[in-house]
Amino acid sequence: MSSVTIKDLDALASKTLKIVVEGKDLVGEDAINNYQKAYDDFKKNAKAVMEPDRTMRLGIVGQVKAGKSSFLNALLFNGRDILPKAATPMTANLTKICYAEEPYAKVHYYSEEAWRGIKDLSQKYDKAYQEEYEKLKSSIKNERKLHREIVQNIDEDWKACKELTEKAKALSPAELSEKLREGEKTIRLEELAEYVGSQGRLAPIVEWTEMGIDTQSLKDVEIYDTPGLGDPVRSRGKKTEDFLKKCDAVIVLSMASQFMGEADVNLILDKLPNEGIRRMSFVASKFDSAMLDDSSRGKANLEEIFNKTYYVIKGSLEKSLGKQVAQGNKRKEAIFDKVKEEASDHDYLYTISSLLYGVAQKKKKNLPLSDEEKIIIERMQERFNGMSTEPDFLEDLAGIDDFKKEFELIRADKEKIIQERQADYLNKQSLKLLKELDNIYTKATRRLAGLKNKDIAAIKEQLELVHELITKQRNKIKVIFEEEEFDIRSRYTALADEIKRMKKNYQLFPVKNVQTGSYTSGHLWWKKEHITNEYVAEIVDVENNITNYVDDLNKKINDNESRSLDSNSLGNKIKATVIEGIENTRKLDEDEIIDVVNSRLRKLRLPSYGLLKSVNYTNKLTASYPSSRVYGEEISGLKQKLGRILTEIGSDVAKGLENKDQEITSYLDAESVSFADELEKALSKDLQEQEVLLQNAEQSKSSLEGYSTLLKAEKEKLVDLTD
Repeated sequence: MSSVTIKDLDALASKTLKIVVEGKDLVGEDAINNYQKAYDDFKKNAKAVMEPDRTMRLGIVGQVKAGKSSFLNALLFNGRDILPKAATPMTANLTKICYAEEPYAKVHYYSEEAWRGIKDLSQKYDKAYQEEYEKLKSSIKNERKLHREIVQNIDEDWKACKELTEKAKALSPAELSEKLREGEKTIRLEELAEYVGSQGRLAPIVEWTEMGIDTQSLKDVEIYDTPGLGDPVRSRGKKTEDFLKKCDAVIVLSMASQFMGEADVNLILDKLPNEGIRRMSFVASKFDSAMLDDSSRGKANLEEIFNKTYYVIKGSLEKSLGKQVAQGNKRKEAIFDKVKEEASDHDYLYTISSLLYGVAQKKKKNLPLSDEEKIIIERMQERFNGMSTEPDFLEDLAGIDDFKKEFELIRADKEKIIQERQADYLNKQSLKLLKELDNIYTKATRRLAGLKNKDIAAIKEQLELVHELITKQRNKIKVIFEEEEFDIRSRYTALADEIKRMKKNYQLFPVKNVQTGSYTSGHLWWKKEHITNEYVAEIVDVENNITNYVDDLNKKINDNESRSLDSNSLGNKIKATVIEGIENTRKLDEDEIIDVVNSRLRKLRLPSYGLLKSVNYTNKLTASYPSSRVYGEEISGLKQKLGRILTEIGSDVAKGLENKDQEITSYLDAESVSFADELEKALSKDLQEQEVLLQNAEQSKSSLEGYSTLLKAEKEKLVDLTD
């Protein structure tokens, strides 16, 4: 396959499509449409993936606030703030960064249709806000407290879109309409601040940006800096997915203090393209904060805490990814295997602190530090023996230079990575096309055999037999769906009970007794030193409890959904019931009927529950406790707040499961009634198409023989190409 080019496959697939389409009257539209879809999917990203002598595409993915922009500023621009930092999900930008001798920027505004979608979600926020206001206004008199309580109960996606539409009010209706119609605009790099970030006047209506920068490290690579996955703006989320499908390698960023929970693993792996990710690196950002979160008492050795924190994070990552393998998800298992395979000659987990790297650069230039930088440096000096503030020491501790070596390895492996990506892409697309072509060939040869063994009278008899078959088996099929519904509802009930019991595992968090001060009393030999201690709790530990609870609930729900509609079990029962009916007569073709049954079964899709978002709940904690620590008597209030949030999460899940239970019941009730009818309709349609062919049997035989011969030849060519 390595010597096959995009032109080879496209030339063969497009020629085959013309042949396939010619047989629409011979094999029916469904089979033709399936091949057409496979060909369209192949063409969609083929040009971008297979372009010869192209630059390599590197995707940066992770949640908002993982520090992607700070990381890229450190990696590419020596710590200079070229890329703006996002304050919220809405100010996060989807950015393409590439090399250009003459620096430039291009902004792409939302389309008018996409903006209407944003306004719709913003209006949902308004409606939810008003409803909550009416419920709470009599019990909460303080307006600030009332507002805070209301917004805590509103969906984060709606809040994000409300933020966008509110910020867009800075534009006049005429200017807003003009920009949305304009589509895109090329500007000077210095003007970009007006279009991105929390302070950009036009940022609310910019969907994505492109930056051309005269930096040598970008000469042979394009970087896609993506906003947080799970984007509330659907059009921008779709654009992110389109960009990722073109990528050859991916860097996954996650905050070291909350590194790669299961929900993050699921979300990120689900967003990655199916074909050809050959290099993936994981970066634990804000590593300084993770070290400071260590529970060791007293002043600890910096090197020991560094190593301990690193191995905790690495163990967490391998555990999370390993569970994907244990769950039998073949695609995720393949991704994980590739990560491990590529790690044989380089590491795949890096710890970095963009903040410490920035401090080092400022110290080299004698520039003043920000308040945040001063606080972190002071805390690290207080906590760790061996902590130095020398620029070279900070730069080494920051880990950015280590990842620069990895970045250079990726660039050096450009040709290999792209070639493997292209080979994987072509191979998988060839197999998809071959599978659909084989389905058409099988159908054509079956119909040809039918023409030799059937006549119109036999077809009419079979139509009657199909009606009798479905009539006799209808109740049995209905019972199968009812049993499936009962099993699913039983699992949901058991899940709801299990979720109630899980809450207690997340109610406790570490409380430490720490020295908060000292003083000396007396004089001479009566001098006495007094140490003051106080109990302290870290807010990040409580946030971790909430995040872990949500992650574990998501896993429980995902596991339950993966078993909710066991299509193999359900399908086998239905097929066994249909075959049982066929065995009463030898006048129906079992293979033909089972093909139609399989086609109908593939259309079954249960409503999905979806993932909980931990940020919806951790935001409620940080709104009440904006500082990083809580002392003394405040800890009791923090425990109560955590308990209320955990209860709310459990209630939200229970309510969601109840709603989902009702949706599933409605869906399966409808399927239990309609499945047999739809099956009879599909079987009858298949026989009616055969009847039409029999009306001119000799010509149809000749056409099908010629068509089958052509399909077989095309199959052989595709097999040769795939090999």
